[in-house]
Amino acid sequence: MAQGTFHIITFGCQMNVNDSFWLARSLQRRGFVESPLEKAEVVILNTCSVRDKPEQKVYAALGRIKYETRRVPGSFAVVAGCVAQQIGAGFFERFPQVRLVVGGDGLAMAPDAIERLHGDPSLRLNLTDFSEIYPERDPALPAQGEGEIPPVAFVNIMQGCDNFCAYCIVPFTRGPRKSRPSSAILDECRAWLARGAGDITLLGQNVNVFGCDDGGDGTTFPELLRKVAALPGLERLRFVTPHPRDFSEE
Repeated sequence: MAQGTFHIITFGCQMNVNDSFWLARSLQRRGFVESPLEKAEVVILNTCSVRDKPEQKVYAALGRIKYETRRVPGSFAVVAGCVAQQIGAGFFERFPQVRLVVGGDGLAMAPDAIERLHGDPSLRLNLTDFSEIYPERDPALPAQGEGEIPPVAFVNIMQGCDNFCAYCIVPFTRGPRKSRPSSAILDECRAWLARGAGDITLLGQNVNVFGCDDGGDGTTFPELLRKVAALPGLERLRFVTPHPRDFSEE
């Protein structure tokens, strides 16, 4: 049963692109239908802090969204990603149409939150608290034989960074490093391969330190690479992004 319509606008890195792809699949599982911007009841802006004056770009986009959806009764906006983590509840004060703000760790809860907001026009939610462990989520993969399977599957393996480089905002917007359990990563890789994806890219802000945090299960990044590379059906394995100072001899 159709619940409502949604539209996602994505800025920034490949992890943001992958997060938006996952969010679209999750909403579709709940009965939402992807639509053009001017017909969307829920407009999700997945933001990035890397470019110059990112907040101004988000503010401009929200102005355009308000204009484009002015004829859609009950439409509202969701701000997700790194700028959402920076500004937080400040979006509520300036933009009445924003009813959900979601940081990187809150994204796993976003589909349920959007469903609640769609049913309760008086509600506003702020999901910008950092988690101490990787916030695991249902991969929401298409059923076998249904939907378009991308030739390249992107699989998140960790999030955040502890390096605090002077030029980089990642530790403040994605939080401290958190590794995903290797068993969950391998299960998702197997599922993508079973659906016909032959090329897998492992994603993280600093993949070289995968497994080194308290949330890790003892598997190092080189060990994870060997395990994924051994999966039947894999044709190509890539990863993004490694930090040079954390490259090990292994």
